Amino acid sequence: MPALPIWKDYYVNVGAVALSHFRIDAPAFGTVYTGTAHRRPGQTDLLVKVNEICADYIEHTLPTLVNAMLTPTDLPVEFQYFSLDTNAVVDTFTFYGDWSYEDGFDYAVQGLAHPINGRIDERQWIPCTAIGVSDITLELHFKDGTTNTVIVPLEIQADFDADFNDDFAISLITAGSGTAFFDLSQWSDVAYVVLNGTARYDVVTECGRYALYYLNAYGGWDTFLVEGNVKEEDGLTRHTMEQEYDNSSTLTRGRRDYAIELAKDLTFHTGYLTDEQSARMHHLLNSPDVYVWDFEKAQMLPVVLTATATEYKTYKNGGNRPVAYTITARIARDYVRR
Repeated sequence: MPALPIWKDYYVNVGAVALSHFRIDAPAFGTVYTGTAHRRPGQTDLLVKVNEICADYIEHTLPTLVNAMLTPTDLPVEFQYFSLDTNAVVDTFTFYGDWSYEDGFDYAVQGLAHPINGRIDERQWIPCTAIGVSDITLELHFKDGTTNTVIVPLEIQADFDADFNDDFAISLITAGSGTAFFDLSQWSDVAYVVLNGTARYDVVTECGRYALYYLNAYGGWDTFLVEGNVKEEDGLTRHTMEQEYDNSSTLTRGRRDYAIELAKDLTFHTGYLTDEQSARMHHLLNSPDVYVWDFEKAQMLPVVLTATATEYKTYKNGGNRPVAYTITARIARDYVRR
């Protein structure tokens, strides 16, 4: 069975039984769930929906920031429904991290890189996620018309040792999955790049200080260059106490802040977008996993986006004005002054 998007309901048919004692196993994690399922009134067979059980094991870890280095993943994740009543496997199924709710999406054809506007700074890291392929490729197209291709292998080879014993093999066992980062600053005069033959980024020159990295709705890592203004603000929660003091001195105090909690907020303004690019903004604005890269500090920090609604803007519904977005974020770390 091909890998299934985690958003799409999948039911294990246990058969014409009233209840089932079962466990869900994953070779990558072991037993992930044990429970009892009951047949719904009016149903002939007992059907068990397994998506919510499996969803917590669909990883989305930020890849390692090393040029052309693969961060492997366990995707897609294989699971088994094991019946404790019959001591047998009832069904085997695999999921990958697609939360797009798009029935026609095929990652094997369309790839997992879906940048919003296809613009990237010449200093920027470029992520590329792939599932079930032998390699990840970055095609570099230079301003002088020449090209270069960087290949990161994902294939998994069988083990062998110096004795060439029964473990020896040089054949490919299986394709792999993972995300590779490419440091564009390692090359000069790049006009544009193509990831795995499906996604293109046009290279621009030092347009801003920040870039956002996020897990898109299909389960791949993408990046968005912030080309508009950025505002930084500290939200303060003051913890104040009162104390006795001698008012004959102007230097003594009757109250003081013994701790101040800081919430670091960033407001990003995008450049202008076409309607087609705007339609892809939900990949970023609805993402549960977002980071901000600071070019000046060469630092990646986790953030949570704070907006409670995502508007699907167009030139027409915006009063025939160019489309742009304001993105509000909070650094996902604790800061305290004492």
